[in-house]
Amino acid sequence: MNHQTLVAACAAFLVPLASAQQDAADTAFPLEFRVPIHAAPDPDGHEALWTGGADWKASFQDGLRFLPRASRAQDPAAPFHWRTSALRVGGERLELSREAEATPRGAFRCEIDHGVMIEAYDVLATGLEQSFVLPSPFAKDLVIAGAIAGAYTASPRGQAHAALEFVPLDATARAGASRVRYGAAVAIDARGKRLPLASSFDGAEIALHVPGDWLATAAYPVVVDPLLSPILLDASSAPITAVRLGRDPTRSTANLAVAVSRRFASTDDDVFCYLASPDLSSRSLVFSRITTASELEPALAFQASVDRFVFAWSRAVSATNTEQVQLHVHPGGSLSFLADAVTLPSPAGRQRRPAVGGLGFAGLHTHDEVLIAREVEPANTSGETNATRIWCGVYDPLAGLVSDVEIGPAYDSARPSVTHDSANHSWLVAWQWRPTFGDARWNVGATRVTKTGQTTGLLFQPDTSAQPHHLSLPVVAGIHGHFCLAYAVSSDAQGGITAATDRGESVRVQTFDWPQSSSGPQALAPSVSGLAASGGRFVRPEALAMDESTGSHWALTQSIDSALGRFLRFSLLSWRGVACAQHELGLNGGLPCGLAFDADEQRFAMVYGQSVPVGSAVEHRTYGRLFVPAVPEAPVLYGTACLPGVLSLGTQPFRVGNRFPGLSLSLARPSMPAWLFLSLGAADLPLDGFGFSGCRLLVDLTSPNHIAAIGFTTGASGDVQVRLTLPETLAPFDLHTQWVHAVPDAPGGLRTTQAARIAVR
Repeated sequence: MNHQTLVAACAAFLVPLASAQQDAADTAFPLEFRVPIHAAPDPDGHEALWTGGADWKASFQDGLRFLPRASRAQDPAAPFHWRTSALRVGGERLELSREAEATPRGAFRCEIDHGVMIEAYDVLATGLEQSFVLPSPFAKDLVIAGAIAGAYTASPRGQAHAALEFVPLDATARAGASRVRYGAAVAIDARGKRLPLASSFDGAEIALHVPGDWLATAAYPVVVDPLLSPILLDASSAPITAVRLGRDPTRSTANLAVAVSRRFASTDDDVFCYLASPDLSSRSLVFSRITTASELEPALAFQASVDRFVFAWSRAVSATNTEQVQLHVHPGGSLSFLADAVTLPSPAGRQRRPAVGGLGFAGLHTHDEVLIAREVEPANTSGETNATRIWCGVYDPLAGLVSDVEIGPAYDSARPSVTHDSANHSWLVAWQWRPTFGDARWNVGATRVTKTGQTTGLLFQPDTSAQPHHLSLPVVAGIHGHFCLAYAVSSDAQGGITAATDRGESVRVQTFDWPQSSSGPQALAPSVSGLAASGGRFVRPEALAMDESTGSHWALTQSIDSALGRFLRFSLLSWRGVACAQHELGLNGGLPCGLAFDADEQRFAMVYGQSVPVGSAVEHRTYGRLFVPAVPEAPVLYGTACLPGVLSLGTQPFRVGNRFPGLSLSLARPSMPAWLFLSLGAADLPLDGFGFSGCRLLVDLTSPNHIAAIGFTTGASGDVQVRLTLPETLAPFDLHTQWVHAVPDAPGGLRTTQAARIAVR
């Protein structure tokens, strides 16, 4: 076999970068933050029922703990605690069941059975509707009392049909902090008859008063119904702190996973995981962690062989100064809300910033494991130290942790990134590192980790000969030996950039090959600049995904500071890492974003945030966008072949920036000369007059259409295979091509194939 690579680069075609992007407009991607009632552990380890809405969350343990979202980012979360303390009828106290516990009655309702009365809670997006159900008749005045504790208080008052507003105990120090409203109550009988009720507060207990004469004529059961809701003095919505996307390629619906973290208070983030339709038109909440711990830094991947998504996140508990990586394993395609989670075992210390690698197609290289990389800080300290290491856990979603290894040299290490797909039972892991002995500069590198936990050490580093700077914030993508690494570069070489620093002066991109059979990687081209900032502003790589249809394109999202905030840039990268097309997503689109490639629809799906000013507040909204790279029309064969040779085309699209589209000659004579003609136009010239009986020249070899005639020698099987590498600087054009090859026993000694018209876009 004769295998050649041909670079189709003609100076006449080189043009400045232009957008070759077909994309839909931004689509609102509103996320549901009303969380079904579910069991989850408090930071102290005790199990409780949790639920929440857009601006509040609550747990049921020895009563109700209601937490409004902090109005200001610097405020902690503060609980309002209600415990039903008494039921008094005609002035006499009735005994309530001491063993009463909250019991879910569906996804959004729970009940506490006190015997003579049922205390119930219904979950609304805007608050928690509390109700008391009286199943049996009463004929005397009735009082329902609740003891109030926690971080809030209200001014004592007598009976009135009006809401009670609770403010923080330390109102002076926490001016502007969130408040809690205990709404005006109403009684409703079984026929729908309503009565506004008076409530009172004596500084320690709320009392709801129901008149006996109304109860005597009511139809039972009777419901007493107030509403708990947060009051946010700053009406800005909760910021999204991270977005990650993953895709299940085995399904056509509910196959896009979206994981986000959301800031609830100063040391309190929450994690929400969704399954969405591939066109981003619908989404369902399938998992959440909304305890008083800080649940943040989500990551995810799909493992096809066991049909599971694996969601990971970091759980930080400020009270104990601990961090752990936790996992939720979710069945593919299931829209059911599930609440189970496990803690990933690890060496002693703090775990943070997980990254997950899965296996998209079970039929390729079957194994059941995912790879979970994360930082491990041996010392139980909240700060960054020079002893942080990267650990990689090989995890079976159905059986648990298989192995756990530290990778790379014993250097200060941070921010791992993992390829979402495994090829030949291994993943590529990238991270940033710096020696602990004097050199303060950060570098980035990558290694291969197998499903058995074996690692090649720190083998790949990008081309840095002209960049004696900090390299940080790596993101990596790729499969089947072809990879792309993007990272931030900063000239601050004095140690001012830490692992936690969220910045760079530019973003650079490096593509490289690392086949499974190769002992080491090979860079395809020098690293290239993806985006640079000026004037003291900064950029960072956000997300990276591979176009699996070509195997040589990637999509990269980058954020850049502006005078109005951060905004995002989407770039379609070529096999060299150079931008073929790009799109900017407005001046308010700088919140974190996630990215995934949809091989079925040949497009990239993106979910990201925007900060939209609304009056004096800021709305942190989420949007989706589908980027469809320009897909050329299928090549067209034309004319009649002068046998025996056959022209054929590979399966790769002839897209600008592609490394792999192929042209081949087959069924020709072995070990004979052959010529590949390339042109911008077609022709139809009979060659009988030149002695080539029955043959025709089908491409235009006259100026200015003629490009080249390139000579080859056929292989032992009479074939030639050519890869037509298409530079990202090519303008869209139609390429015409035809083979001419030697056949000694044919008239004239030469024969021609059919021709092909190829749309290069």
